Amino acid sequence: MVVREVKEYDERLREILTTARGLFFSKGYDATSVNDIIGAVGIAKGTFYHYFNSKEDLMIALADQITDEAVAIIKDITEDPGLSAREKFQKVYSQVGNWKVANREIFLELMRVMYDPKNNRLLQTLNKMSLKKSAPFFAQIIKQGTREEGWKTRYPDESARIIFHMGFGVAEHIGENFLRLHEASAEEKKRTLDDLYRKTEAYEFAINRLIGTDDKPLDLYDLDLIGAFFEDV
Repeated sequence: MVVREVKEYDERLREILTTARGLFFSKGYDATSVNDIIGAVGIAKGTFYHYFNSKEDLMIALADQITDEAVAIIKDITEDPGLSAREKFQKVYSQVGNWKVANREIFLELMRVMYDPKNNRLLQTLNKMSLKKSAPFFAQIIKQGTREEGWKTRYPDESARIIFHMGFGVAEHIGENFLRLHEASAEEKKRTLDDLYRKTEAYEFAINRLIGTDDKPLDLYDLDLIGAFFEDV
């Protein structure tokens, strides 16, 4: 009996999250109300508030779900015994990048929400989730690299966390500029994208210096992929 009730709870939770994800994508976060969500799911308002205290809490849960999807990719790559540390590091960035392009519309909507100044707490929550769940896998790869190739870092765990903190800073800059792209001229959009490419290259350079691979740098980012992600924004 207990097992059946837990299963029903989880199924309803997934239904609410899936429905909200679709509505946030099609209508936008601000334009989607709790009534829209419960109407689409076919539940009472009290049922919604049994799962979530607010629409913001639902978005946090959705961000957690999306983070888990990325972490699953990172985990599978990290635990592949057939890959070198170099291959793992590069594959993590390429596959997560491809995954973001494949889910481009929901990510663009997430960026609109997360980098709105009034949603700063939401952004910080997502960053903490990402750091907690993903940094240990990066540390594992860095440790493998020190064994295999002699990557020159004495601080693999700390380096993994710093990589994420640097990434949050770059992402915040990108997000703030992204919010202005809709109103930008073609020339301003080009300058914004050129600045994005430069900061991405600088971030990659910093990672290589941090983990001691600057003599044989890791090639982590495909600038064409980044351009494809922001195309027609």
